[in-house]
Amino acid sequence: MKRLSRIMLRSAISLLPRDGREWGEAILAELDETHGGLESLRWALGGVRVILFSPTGFARIAAIGVVVGVVGGTFGNHEVFLEVRRAGYDSWLPALLFALPTAFAALVAAVLVVRRHRLATWAASGFLLLAVASSVVSLGNVTPVRPFLDDWQQSTTDPRAGDHAWELRWNSAVGAVGAALVLLLAARRQARRI
Repeated sequence: MKRLSRIMLRSAISLLPRDGREWGEAILAELDETHGGLESLRWALGGVRVILFSPTGFARIAAIGVVVGVVGGTFGNHEVFLEVRRAGYDSWLPALLFALPTAFAALVAAVLVVRRHRLATWAASGFLLLAVASSVVSLGNVTPVRPFLDDWQQSTTDPRAGDHAWELRWNSAVGAVGAALVLLLAARRQARRI
């Protein structure tokens, strides 16, 4: 149990910036003073909670979540773009160009938040504005989203393409706005500490 506790704490400490790791190492050193597996696990969970909910830990988790969301969305949706392109439709390019600014803004904001840059809050706010605007367009099913998804429904062999098109729009909108809100919250928490 102590080994698991140590692994959990070391993982959480890795989220801290170098100048905050001394504090995390002190929490880890106190682990040796615990007696029994349950006590060490409780100590480790408390330390992990404190680290993760510190402004820096929270910001790094938020930034990692944004990067995972952008990468996951890219890999999760690339087949849809390729299927439309292979079918000979041109609607994939405007749809891709529509999605790129939000993805780029997300990645830039995530990097600035992790680096505790003075423009992190502005970048996260910009990401949120782009995410909201693109979500409105996506959920409204207007150009460039509608022609792209109509072409996908015509080119795919998926009998539930209509349902999947709605799920794709909804999941992308909720995921982008949610990630932007969390990243903005993390940036604002950090800005109070700088």
